[in-house]
Amino acid sequence: MQRILHVLHSPRAAFFCAALVAVFTIAVYIPALRNGFVNWDDMLYVYENPRIRSLDVSFLTWAFLDFHVSNWHPLTWVSHAVDYALWGLDPAGHHLTSILFHGLNAGILVILVAQLLGAAVSAATSYDKGETSLSSAGILAAATAAGLLFGIHPLHVESVAWISERKDVLCAFFFMLSIVAYLRYATLEETRAGQGAALWMYSDRRYLTSLGFFLLALLSKPMAVTLPVVLLIMDWYPLRRFGRGKMKPVFIEKIPYAALSLLSSFLTLKAQHSTASVISMTDVSIPSRILMAFKALMLYLVKMILPTGLSPFYPYPRTLSLLTPGCLLPVAIITLITAACVAVSRKQRGYLAIWGYYLVTLLPVLGIVQVGSQAMADRYTYLPSLGPFLLAGIGAASLLKPLKSSLVWRRRGAIAFCLFCVVCIGVLSFATVRQIGVWKNGVVLWSRVIEIDPGVPMAYARRADAYAAQGRFEDSLRDYTQAITLGLTQFNSEVSSYYSSRGTIYAKAGNYHEALKDFSGAIRTSLSPTFDNYYNRGYVYEELGRYEEALQDYTQAAYLNPYSHEVYNNRGYVHEKLGRYEEALQDYTQAIHLNPFSPRPYYNRGNIYLRLGHFEAALSDYTRAIQLSPEPVADYYRSRALVYEKAGRREEAMKDYEAAERLAGARR
Repeated sequence: MQRILHVLHSPRAAFFCAALVAVFTIAVYIPALRNGFVNWDDMLYVYENPRIRSLDVSFLTWAFLDFHVSNWHPLTWVSHAVDYALWGLDPAGHHLTSILFHGLNAGILVILVAQLLGAAVSAATSYDKGETSLSSAGILAAATAAGLLFGIHPLHVESVAWISERKDVLCAFFFMLSIVAYLRYATLEETRAGQGAALWMYSDRRYLTSLGFFLLALLSKPMAVTLPVVLLIMDWYPLRRFGRGKMKPVFIEKIPYAALSLLSSFLTLKAQHSTASVISMTDVSIPSRILMAFKALMLYLVKMILPTGLSPFYPYPRTLSLLTPGCLLPVAIITLITAACVAVSRKQRGYLAIWGYYLVTLLPVLGIVQVGSQAMADRYTYLPSLGPFLLAGIGAASLLKPLKSSLVWRRRGAIAFCLFCVVCIGVLSFATVRQIGVWKNGVVLWSRVIEIDPGVPMAYARRADAYAAQGRFEDSLRDYTQAITLGLTQFNSEVSSYYSSRGTIYAKAGNYHEALKDFSGAIRTSLSPTFDNYYNRGYVYEELGRYEEALQDYTQAAYLNPYSHEVYNNRGYVHEKLGRYEEALQDYTQAIHLNPFSPRPYYNRGNIYLRLGHFEAALSDYTRAIQLSPEPVADYYRSRALVYEKAGRREEAMKDYEAAERLAGARR
């Protein structure tokens, strides 16, 4: 026991405990290495994102200047590109990076909490000496408990096991490092005294390091914008820097932080508005958003205490009213907690500081500016949970105080305390491993959402996508049908995409009549005309031989997207079938102009030239089609052979005919 106490009191104890917490956290998350990608943003971030497949100037320009997936987080894109360079499309490698960052975050939190509690003890005055009564061992115990809670709590699985949420673990990593560096800067009060804090900070490497880490956090995820307010909360408590004559320097220090936050907020809102991700006030009213914010604040706390019923997707409630107990209770509870923290803040500042941190860090994701259709999300608690977990750590450490009594109580209490810790760690670890399994693949993920709330049409549509990727088309059609049924009942704006997706499955199966009904349904239910719906229906009309109707839909699709070479190529084919060769020639030429590297328009235009007797032009197009084709195509060689034959170039014709026969035989 004496040896243990000696280790706990050593200067390196916090780093030792941080390392243990980090290693244990990583060990708990090892099962995530067996998980694959999921069909929720992972395709946009990684496995269908060609941009991350190179680390060059073009990629960096895109990462910093493009608003891909309605976000601006260039450092996150860099991390995905590095992962692709290391692991390719092996999901285990991508998961490993997220797990390592999460383990590091849990370890850093141990050091951060130890520093915060140490600062609280150092800054305590004779008036409030009892506010922080933890010993050095107690501080270390509180920090370790907070780090463990953060590391193995199942509420954080979404941020770690979902590859697309790399931005969470990356942002938190730099966010906490920024606070650690700021604490080192802010505690040098005596060194800065009399030197003009407004100027001193710009030459202080600790301050600049904190500011640099903050910038990296913002480049990872804009949720870090709250850090300037968090630092002010820390200045109030535990640092107690708001003394007479000190207010102005403290606020001047935050100006660079605030400027970076404003810039990041501007870029984020611009990114979200660029793809209409922000929900308008007419869809969700301000009173509803405020009520949902109170409800989320309470539910997040409940899930931190009792992490059951965790879901990857929490749909926005259809009705929100202050008159219903489900909304009135959260408002009352949050108001009561706030009032209680304010009431005791004269003697116990810590409660208000922790509560303020929780409220401030959650503010960007409480839905006042509503983005997406979710009401709340487990991933939103990744940074805000630091506050409640710190409080829980202090509570756990306070249980050690009775152990200082008689020897009998010390032994019995130590055994009971250790058993309590082992049980808590075991239960949380087991729950986390189970939650990791939810993110195994798209089918399991969306089945979990449906299990918790079977009334979410998006969940059925996403699971249908996952079934289709596995070749389970019957299951896919069944889920799309359920998504459409629920979407029509709930007047869901996404029902058009569900029709379109089911129509695509029918078209792939050759059931063009059902596909036609679905694409027509997609056009009918769409809030505005979309290229895909008209293009897809035009293709079905073409396959059914209804060329005039196909021509109308392709023309509408070309109007909606005049830069698609596919629609001009297909419309050219319809013109060809209708005997309108000049119009077909114009469309094929336009398709080649829009994409000069696609072989099919060259081949199709070559067919028109052949019909019109322009043999040299046909020969040129057939040759170009052969050159551009990634794999040899028998029809291309056969058509060119026909031109050679008509031109009397029999030797070349024979070579192409032989090549066509070889290719046809190989296919058989």
